[in-house]
Order: sequence, then structure tokens, then C-alpha cells
Amino acid sequence: MGGLMPLFVHSSVGQLLLFALVVGFGVGIATTVLPSLSARFFRGEQLAALMGLVLAVQDGSSMLVLALGGVLAKGGWLHNYWLYFLALPALVLVIFMVPGVGAVEEESEKAVRSEASSSKKSGQCWWATISCILIGFLSIFLVAVLYNKLAVYIAKYGLGGTSAAGVALMFNTGSSVVIGLSINGIKRVCQQWTIPVAFLLMALGALLFLTTRSFPLVCLSAFLIGSGSAINMATCPYYLSNLTEHKRYPLVMGVFSATTSLGFTASTWVFKAFSTVFGLDPVTGSFMGMLIIALLAAVILLLVRFQSCVESRFIER
Repeated sequence: MGGLMPLFVHSSVGQLLLFALVVGFGVGIATTVLPSLSARFFRGEQLAALMGLVLAVQDGSSMLVLALGGVLAKGGWLHNYWLYFLALPALVLVIFMVPGVGAVEEESEKAVRSEASSSKKSGQCWWATISCILIGFLSIFLVAVLYNKLAVYIAKYGLGGTSAAGVALMFNTGSSVVIGLSINGIKRVCQQWTIPVAFLLMALGALLFLTTRSFPLVCLSAFLIGSGSAINMATCPYYLSNLTEHKRYPLVMGVFSATTSLGFTASTWVFKAFSTVFGLDPVTGSFMGMLIIALLAAVILLLVRFQSCVESRFIER
């Protein structure tokens, strides 16, 4: 309902911010509960594939909604808020199709995992849990550069009109659809190097932004950066479902979602400070910072064999 309220009450920016806050609470709850429900009913590769499919549907539908929003906004900015009526059929689907169970299994952990496995997790996997949350943070922290700087980049180098940034961002969002639908195949090919490869894709995208001045390559770069982020955002929740007890998974996913949101918010300020310190313009500094951080993350994860350690110790086969 918070998304629909601006249609009727919109006399100040404060009101709009309040309703946006309400919508944010709803999105946050859904973001936390959905992977928890998925882990409640699925395991192993089925769970990984489902999380990838959820990511694909989320970002694919966001592309559709953005396009619809542009059409509606031609009649006035308020018409954008009619899109929130889409939540009503979704609510009906949830009421009638989502099983009437909790996101957490009520039975003992022994019904799913051995007592020794649970003990091992509680005592040893804290480092892996924190690492997955940090990987999620970095993924969104880096991809936020596109949303903050892409339009400025295109205007700076005369690569297109006002709609060019939107087209390039469609490639970024569309990459999530491709990755989400093929995540298990990507994992089979990359194996324990999947997450380092994801950061290398982001580094390659940043490098192309720094060294080329072609709109088709801008779209390719946006696709590569989005692909790297999507791989991590499909992989980390799956790992977290194996690293935490079922009763704690919703809490862990809440922390994961909050941390990734913080990454998006912090990105602008951190890269602005980075550019100022090294005397770079904000666009060049942001993409250079992305390149350095993505490369460092890839190298560190390769050297410590992060995925190999996590999968051999904690992932169910």
C-alpha cells in the first residue's frame, strides 16, 4: 500500500520519502523471506538453480517495470505509482500458493543434517559466513558505479543521447537474467573458481570503460559487470543456506540484504573520496577504483582458495 499512497498524498517530498520507506520495509522482508523459504524446501543443485531463477525473474521483471514506468510517466510523474497495483495480484498468489509453513523447519536439525555437521558449522564456519556477506557487499558496491556514473560517462565522451544510459543499463540488468538461468552450468564450468571469475568479469568491464570510447563496448562492459555481480549474488545466498542453521538463516539473510544495500549507498561516497585523494575526475576515479578492488578481490579469493575450502567443509553433496 505504501507504493500506492503517493497517488493520493503527494504534497511534500517528506511524504514521498515516508512512503518509500514503507515500500523499502516490504522489499526488505520479501528479500529475506524468499531465500529462506527456498532453502526450506530445496537442497543442493536444485536450491542453487532456484536461487538463480529467482534472480533472473527479479531483474527481468525490473526491466519490464522500468519500461512500463517510462510509458506511464509520459502522462505525469505520478502515474508511475500505478505500477504498485502489481503487488495486489502478487499478494493473491502468495495467499493461495505459498505453503502455510514457516521459513524455518520446525523439526530438529538432525532431520536434515547430522549432529556432527551442525556442531562443525556453529564452531567453524563464521569466517565463511562473514566472507560471503562481504562478497555480496563488494558486488553491489562495485556495480553501483554503473548506476551512479554511467550517464555522466556517456555524456562526457559524447557516446549517445539521454536514453543511451538507460539502454546500457538494460544490458547490465539483462545479464542477471542470463546468469540466473545458467548459474548451475557456470558453476560446473568454473567449479571452485566461480567467484574469482565473477570479480575478474567486473574488472574486465571496468578496464573496457577506462580504455575504450565506443557505445557498443559500453553495453558489453555493463553486461560483464552485471554478470560478475549476478554470479556472486546467486552464489552467496546458496552458500549461506549451507553455512547456517535453518533457524538462523532468515537472520543471516537479513544481514546479507542490509549489507548489500549499504554497499550501494556507500559506493558514491567512497569512490568520490578515492577520486579526490588521487586527483582524478569522479568518472575515471570510480572505474579505476572498481578495477583495483575487483582485481584485488579476485586475487585474494584465488590465493586463499575460498570456494574450495567452503565447499569441501560445509556444502552438502
